Amino acid sequence: MNTRINELNEAELPARELLEKLGYTFVPRGVLDAERDSCRAVLLEDRLREALKRLNPWMNDDHVNRVIFNLQNVQATGISRNQAIHEYLTYGMSLEVEVASVRRPRTVQFFDFDLSAPRYGRNEYVVTTQMRIRLPQERDSRTEDDERQVIPDLVLFANGIPLVVIEAKAASLIGEVWKARAVRQLRRYQESRGAPELFDYNLACVGISGAAAAFGSFGAPEKAYAPWRLTPEAAADANQRYGIEPKGQAELLIGMLEPTVLLDIMRDFVVFEPENGRLVKKLPRYQQYRAVTGAMERMLGENDAEERGGVIWHTQGSGKSLTMLWLATKLRREPRLDNPT
Repeated sequence: MNTRINELNEAELPARELLEKLGYTFVPRGVLDAERDSCRAVLLEDRLREALKRLNPWMNDDHVNRVIFNLQNVQATGISRNQAIHEYLTYGMSLEVEVASVRRPRTVQFFDFDLSAPRYGRNEYVVTTQMRIRLPQERDSRTEDDERQVIPDLVLFANGIPLVVIEAKAASLIGEVWKARAVRQLRRYQESRGAPELFDYNLACVGISGAAAAFGSFGAPEKAYAPWRLTPEAAADANQRYGIEPKGQAELLIGMLEPTVLLDIMRDFVVFEPENGRLVKKLPRYQQYRAVTGAMERMLGENDAEERGGVIWHTQGSGKSLTMLWLATKLRREPRLDNPT
């Protein structure tokens, strides 16, 4: 009981309060429960429907129903399912619609990546705590029974889609025991006897302890979970903007889970690669994200061609190939660069 109280006071509540400052709206799980079709539903369908119509004004109710059906019925499992859904969410979903008695494909957008800041209101960002998802082998029921449910500490939604699952642990645990326990729990949630449907849409999994935080992708082992660091300039800006010293778990929450950064990572910084016969999902370390965004700022911010170049210093094994891949993705997507070779 004392450990749970420490988790709540040292990690979960401070995280929720900071996420609200970052632009997320806190919605108690009881309110979200009333919106969900069942105790196993993980999509907030009403919020997703509103977002689809807001971002795709041409859509009607039938179009929306077909899109949600397609999203929920991808013919794949595990990491392959996560990859297929990720491609829908980032590149859009092709949908045949009838225009002037002719069926033509239209591309459905799930997020506004260009105007992603909460102040624009184009995307809806929600955080909830202690969301309950009934285990697959248990009978669907509204009865509260923690032994028959998966209960992640925090879940972050964008337009009704669960993108981030956060597990909180007490900072009083010795060394990195908090991290081992958080990752173990996150991996247990991902198993077939847990709540695998919650991770169909997942971008990142996060463990926090108040004093520290680490993130990893769906399926990642504990050794792949890493911290997120801010530059001194970014830390000073965050302190001024949010009135909080970005240390401990706050550094990752501000640096990675701020809505514009989160959607930026989702759109341009995810890769699925086969390794040793299995598919692996890879997210950027903070150094890679910093290198790519810094390079883009240099190229777009300088008028003199001589000033648009530069050097990025790397160490061996730091992920140079992925940094180049993600930079190339950014360059090709930037309309001001007119599809550079």
